[in-house]
Amino acid sequence: MSVDENQTLRLIHRDLKLMKRLCEQFEGRVLKSTGDGLLMHFISAVKAVECAIAIQTSLAAAAEGLTSNDVLKHRIGIHLADIFITETDVMGNGVNIAARLQAAADPGGICVSQTVYDVVKAGLDIRTRYLGPQELKNIREVVPVYKILLTAEDEILDEYTDVVRRLEQSQNLHRIKKLLFYICNKVWENDPQRIDLLDLRQLIHGLVEQAPTLDRLRTLLTASVKTLSKRAEYSLVANVITHEVWKLYRSGEVLSGPLSEEAPFDDNHLETAPYEPIAQTLEQAEPSARLKKLMFYVCNN
Repeated sequence: MSVDENQTLRLIHRDLKLMKRLCEQFEGRVLKSTGDGLLMHFISAVKAVECAIAIQTSLAAAAEGLTSNDVLKHRIGIHLADIFITETDVMGNGVNIAARLQAAADPGGICVSQTVYDVVKAGLDIRTRYLGPQELKNIREVVPVYKILLTAEDEILDEYTDVVRRLEQSQNLHRIKKLLFYICNKVWENDPQRIDLLDLRQLIHGLVEQAPTLDRLRTLLTASVKTLSKRAEYSLVANVITHEVWKLYRSGEVLSGPLSEEAPFDDNHLETAPYEPIAQTLEQAEPSARLKKLMFYVCNN
């Protein structure tokens, strides 16, 4: 705008005109203009998502062959909630959440809330990436957010993406998150709703930060499983985690030593780990409680 105000205003007018036309095609209604954006209302979440995809696809197609000076990239956020409509304005917490989701989207991208995702996931053939619970500005509750993947390039991500996707498909996803949360935070989380909201990608990052080698990974999993009464069930969970996460070590994402083609979870690994004799020596020292207290502070601040 500061470089060429007239050109920028022309581009905004051009793009908003296209958005309004597509909004009507998908049974939507433009409620208000924000100057450089639009607030739209649809008869269903499915129609809203279909329109958003059509808008971004149309804008991307129109941008082909144009110079960067003739292209604007727009963000879209979608939420499902009650709103209050007056003669001059539209208000409500749902409007605020949609606006924050828009701000969280990538340029040329779409972000939707968990509420929208739950409604459209069965009715639309779309690819998404779970971004986890997000703290949105001036929104009291944490909002789980999904990004709609529009192109093949959106899916070319770092090595963690494939690991997260595979673990999310596991029937033991709840226990996987629970075990990883314990390893990362040294406390068990037993609230099912809180466990569902945990960001699996963030948990895996926390795991590999504490396990720079594959041996350390096995040791952490073994020690954690041995604190549980359901040891057999969680040994299987640890095996699933190891089977997927070890690929990060193979790819070079995490520092590691030589690897075989398979890296199964070894339930007896703790007995041969180099940390075991050190731990036994410290447990016999006086005062062991203060040693633990100091080390706990160093690890957890």
